[in-house]
Amino acid sequence: MLTLLGIVSNHFGSRRVDIISGFRPYSPTQYTPHSNHNVGRAVDFRVDGVPNEVIRDFCRTLHNVGCGYYPNSTFVHMDSRASSAYWIDYSHPGEPPKYDSPNAAADEGASDVSDEVHTANPSEQNAQPSTTTTTTNAATSAVPTLPAPSGSSATPANPANSQ
Repeated sequence: MLTLLGIVSNHFGSRRVDIISGFRPYSPTQYTPHSNHNVGRAVDFRVDGVPNEVIRDFCRTLHNVGCGYYPNSTFVHMDSRASSAYWIDYSHPGEPPKYDSPNAAADEGASDVSDEVHTANPSEQNAQPSTTTTTTNAATSAVPTLPAPSGSSATPANPANSQ
């Protein structure tokens, strides 16, 4: 997972990655009986200054990665697995998962993460799921050019030259 997060961070200019949820011990109240979170192979995260839709599209280009998109939440799910998978969960915090398809290869629902991290932007709170599904080829989608994170320079510092 650390390698995958490094790949994601590097892709977006070494921006800060906020971990929302990583390892979670099994709980009888979780919605999915098996979760890659339970064995340390999953992370719910966001990248500073990068829209979740852009993160989702990049994660979908990675091999052997499960990518969960939660339009009513503040993070993207990524896990390592034997073959790639993708799902959308339209639930709100505290609700059972509402997957985009009945056979979704989902790892967990957004409701399995603590409510305090689910403060959606006001503009997202009234978003309704689309009745049509569009497939985006993330490999050919344009990734927007993003400004350097605040407090950093465009060129990385060389630790060997600093004293």
